[in-house]
Amino acid sequence: MSNGLKVLIKDLQGNLEVVGNFFDNPEQTLDNYGIQGIERQALLAKDINALNSIGIEQQELVGALSGAHSSGCHEQA
Repeated sequence: MSNGLKVLIKDLQGNLEVVGNFFDNPEQTLDNYGIQGIERQALLAKDINALNSIGIEQQELVGALSGAHSSGCHEQA
């Protein structure tokens, strides 16, 4: 698993700006983290099984890619 993917998954769990950016423009967000290849394809497809096989724990993925987040997560009220 790439370092960029590790950092992105961590950021998707707690950085609402990154969460919002990922939902607004996932490809740009992946570019910002240098994520390519199979990791990129799996994230764009939100393929939890593929990401789990790469080495990301299921619990991290559910939190990071959950439907509880949206592009509005980074907007200020």
